[in-house]
Amino acid sequence: MIGRKLGHYQIVEKIGAGGMGVVYKARDLHLERFAALKILPPEMVASPDRKLRFVQEAKAASALNHPNIITIYDISQEGGIDFIAMEYVEGETLAQMIAGKSLPLNDALAYAVQIAEAIAKAHAVGIVHRDLKPGNIMITHAGLVKVLDFGLAKLAESPQNGASGLTRSMEPSTDAGTVLGTVAYMSPEQAEGRKVDARSDIFSLGSLLYEMMTGRSAFVGGTSISILDAILHKDPIPPVRLNPDCPPGLELIIHKALEKDRELRYQTAFDLAADLKRLKRDFESGPSGGTRPERQALAFGPHRRTRSKGSKGVDQLAVLPFENTSADPDMEYLSDGITESLINNLSQLPRLQVMARSTVFRFKGQTDPVAAARQLNVRAVLTGKVMQHRDTLIVSVELVDAGSGSQLWGERYQRKVADIFEVQDTISREITNRLQVRLTSEQKKRLAKRPTVNMEAYQLYLKGRYFGNQWTAEGYRKSIEYFRRALQADPDYALAYAGLADAYSSLTSVELVGLSPMEQVPRAKEAALKALQLDDSLAEAHTSLAEVKLSYEWDWAAAEQEFRKAVELNPSSTNAYHRYSHLLVALGRMDESLTVSLRALELDPLDAEMGVHLAWHYYNARQYDKSIEACRATIAVDPNFHEIYWFLGLACEAKTMYEDATAALQKALELSGGSTVELAALGHVYGQAGEKVKAEHILDELVKLSQKQHVSGLNFALVYTGLGKTDSAIACLEKGCQERANWMPYIGVDPRFDALRHEPRFQDLLRKMNLPC
Repeated sequence: MIGRKLGHYQIVEKIGAGGMGVVYKARDLHLERFAALKILPPEMVASPDRKLRFVQEAKAASALNHPNIITIYDISQEGGIDFIAMEYVEGETLAQMIAGKSLPLNDALAYAVQIAEAIAKAHAVGIVHRDLKPGNIMITHAGLVKVLDFGLAKLAESPQNGASGLTRSMEPSTDAGTVLGTVAYMSPEQAEGRKVDARSDIFSLGSLLYEMMTGRSAFVGGTSISILDAILHKDPIPPVRLNPDCPPGLELIIHKALEKDRELRYQTAFDLAADLKRLKRDFESGPSGGTRPERQALAFGPHRRTRSKGSKGVDQLAVLPFENTSADPDMEYLSDGITESLINNLSQLPRLQVMARSTVFRFKGQTDPVAAARQLNVRAVLTGKVMQHRDTLIVSVELVDAGSGSQLWGERYQRKVADIFEVQDTISREITNRLQVRLTSEQKKRLAKRPTVNMEAYQLYLKGRYFGNQWTAEGYRKSIEYFRRALQADPDYALAYAGLADAYSSLTSVELVGLSPMEQVPRAKEAALKALQLDDSLAEAHTSLAEVKLSYEWDWAAAEQEFRKAVELNPSSTNAYHRYSHLLVALGRMDESLTVSLRALELDPLDAEMGVHLAWHYYNARQYDKSIEACRATIAVDPNFHEIYWFLGLACEAKTMYEDATAALQKALELSGGSTVELAALGHVYGQAGEKVKAEHILDELVKLSQKQHVSGLNFALVYTGLGKTDSAIACLEKGCQERANWMPYIGVDPRFDALRHEPRFQDLLRKMNLPC
C-alpha cells in the first residue's frame, strides 16, 4: 500500500492496525498536509456488519466538533477499498506513555480532564464511544489529547432518530463466545451484554485513570474470562497501595467512576470532568502539587478550603506519628503519646491548622514525610523518633518543608525521662518560632502549661489514651483502668479526668458491651465536671460534658453551649465538631450540621469515622444517594469498619433496595461481631421487605441477649416498626426513653420511624424529650 493513491491521498507509511482496520499516514495532495487513513482490510469487506460499523465510525465522529476529538475529513471508497481520512496527530498513544509505569499526577489530571470533556461532548449529541482504552487516546507533543476510534460508537435513541441508527453487533474475541469492545476496559453491563449507555464510557474512563496512576490495569486476569469475572465481582487494589502519591481525592474519583452499579456511578461525564477540574485546580494551587484529601469535596459539592496561589506562610501542619526506636515494643505508647501531646499543643496556635490524630496515624510506619505531606496537602510536616533506655529519653525531631523536602529545623534531645515535659515544651516553642506565629501572653501561658508534674501519672495517662484510641470495648476498659491509676498518682490531674469521662461515654456507646447508659453516663459526667473544676480551659472536658448533656440529659441548650466552648478553646478539635453535628442533627438543623461536619472532615479527612458520620447525616437528611456515595467513598479508605456497612444498609433500605440493604447489614454484623443496634436494623429491613419470619427471629435473638446484657428498648422498637406493630414499637420507645437509650435523641429525624410520626403517643414522646415535633 505504500505509495498508493486513494483519491487525493497518497499513502506514506503504515501507522498501526486494530480490530477495525489498518491505519496509514498519507499526504493530502490537494491541501498539502498529512492525514491518517483508516482502511478496512479486503478480507473483511464481505462482512456487512463490519463494513456498516466502519461507515458508522465516520458518521459518529464527523458529527463531533471538539478539540479533543479526532477530526474526520472524508469517507470514501476507491477500487474496492473503504477508507476514512482523518486528522493526523503527531505524538504517542496513552498506552505507549504508560508502558507499565504510573504517570506524574499533573500529567494524569491534565489528560483525564481532556478525555472527560471529549466524552461529555460525545454524550451530549447522543454518541457512546464503547471502546475507551489507552490505545485509543493520542497525546500530542504539546500535551493535547485526541480521542480516536468511534468504530464501536452507538447512537443513542432519541426523538429525532427513533431507534438507534446503529445495529448492535459483537466483535469476535479469541475466547469462546463474543464480546464488544476491549475486555480490560469494559463496564460490568457491557461485559454482561446488557444495554449500554453513557455511563459505560465513564466506567472505562475510570479504568484509564486507574492505569494512569498505577501503571497497571484495574482488572487483571490470565484470560478474558477471568478479567470479565474481576470486572463483575471484584474491586481493584486501591490505587494508593500501588502509588503512594495518588491523592485520596483522585482515588475517590476513580472509585466512583468504577462503581459496578451504574446507578451509583457518575451519572454524566460532565460531573466527572468537573470533579477532575476542581482537583486539578487545587493541585496547581497547593504546595508543590499537593492535593487536599477531602472526600466530601468530590462526591458532595465544592465544600473545601483553598489557599491563594503563591502563599508563603505555613498555615497547615501535620505531626506524623513519632517512631518508637526503643528495643521494647511496649514503649509504643510513649512515642504515640508524645505525638498526640504535640498535636494538642500545636492545635492551640492561632491561624495554624493541625491535622487530627486519626488522620496522621494512618501514616504510622511510613518513612517518606514529603509523600505524606502531599497526600495531606499541608505546608510542612513534623517527624520524630523516640528512644527510652532506662531513665534516659532520646527524642529526635525534624520539621520538613513539603514543597522542597528540605529541613526547616531539626534537633536531638537527650534528657532524663522526668524531663519529657521540658522536651515537648521546647519543641512547641521552636515550631512556633519557625512558623513565625505571634502569641498573646495568654496563649503563651496556655502553651507552656503542664498538665501534671507527676511523671508516673503522665505515663499512666499516655497508656490510657493509647488503649482508648484502639476503639474497642477492651481498649476502653483498659483506658479507664490507666486513667484511674493516673489519678491515684495525681488526684489533681484534670486531663486524666477528661480522659476518664471520654472513656466512660465511649464504653457505653459500644453496642457489644451491653452496658446501660444509666450505669455509665453519670460516671462520665462526674469525671467531666471534676476536670472542669480543676481546669476550665480543657476543650476535651467541655466536649465530654456536652456529650452527657446531649445523649443522656437531653439538655439541648446546655449541650450546644458546651460544644461551642470546646470549639472556641480548640478550633482544631475534630471530636468537638463531630459531636456538635450530632446535636444539630437531633434538632433537625441539617444545614448547620453539614457545615460543622465538613469542618470536621477538613481537619480529619482520612478518618473513616468521619466518613461514616457524613453518610449518617445524609441519611437523616433524606439524601439517600449521597449517603450511599459517602459509604462507598469511606469503604475505599477503610473497608473493614463495620459502621460503614450499617449506614450503607440503612440508605439502601430507604431506597427499597432490600437485597443490598440486607447484604450490607450482614457484613456490618460480621465485622462488629454482633452489634445489637445493627442486628435490630437488619430486623427492621426484614420487616419492611415482608420477610416477617426472619424479623421475628431477630426479635427472639434480642430477647435472649437481653437476659445476659443490656439491650436498648430502641432496638426492639426498630424491629416492631419494621413489622408494622405500632403499639409495641411505641411502648419500646417509651422504655428507651426511661433508660436513656443511646440513639433516642435522633428518633425525631430517623426515617425508619416515619410510620409512627402521626401517632399521638409518638408526638408526646418527642415533646417529653423537648425535640421538634
